[in-house]
Order: sequence, then C-alpha cells, then structure tokens
Amino acid sequence: MHKIRLRRVWKLQDQATSSDSVACFLRKFNRPTGLAGQDVFLAVESRVPLHSVLLGEHELLSSPDSLTLRTPAAHLLQPHNTLSITLEAAPQTDFDTLADVWLEIDD
Repeated sequence: MHKIRLRRVWKLQDQATSSDSVACFLRKFNRPTGLAGQDVFLAVESRVPLHSVLLGEHELLSSPDSLTLRTPAAHLLQPHNTLSITLEAAPQTDFDTLADVWLEIDD
C-alpha cells in the first residue's frame, strides 16, 4: 500500500459558513497518476468529531460525529478535486492540528 498524505494548504472556508464551534476546511489536489484499476481509499483520522466530508459534491461520511473515515474513492477522483471537511473546531485553528488525511493506493 502507498500513502499520499494531504497536508498543508488547507484553507478555511468563508467565515460566514463557520460558527464558533464548527469550521469547514478545503483542500484542492490532483488525481494521482497511474491508477489504472487500483483501489484507492480516502482516510481521515480526526482528533475532534467530524461533521461532514465531501469529495467534490459527494458526501463520504455516513456517521456524523465519528473520528475516523476510510472509504473507497477511486470512482470519485477527477483530474482536479476539492476535499471539504467540516469538524468541531474554532475557525482560527490550524487544520493540521485537528486531523490527518491521506489517500491509500493498493499496489
């Protein structure tokens, strides 16, 4: 298995859509090359409850308030992707202190 960590470059979505206890962070990334027929999973390990995980327009989180997510994502990946994660956090918090996110690619 190969991991691609999605660190840094997380941007807080417009403050108007974030409350004092919930914040939404966005990260753009490109589809990894050479994925012909390989299984790809999106994984999230959060230190605070997750409210929503969107890849493009697709909601991936089936259990709100969970701390982890691992879901198939190969069929959802586009050449250019936007990942949106809403979780319990003050909007001024740095995302990398709240959660770890990565793609898992089966070799």
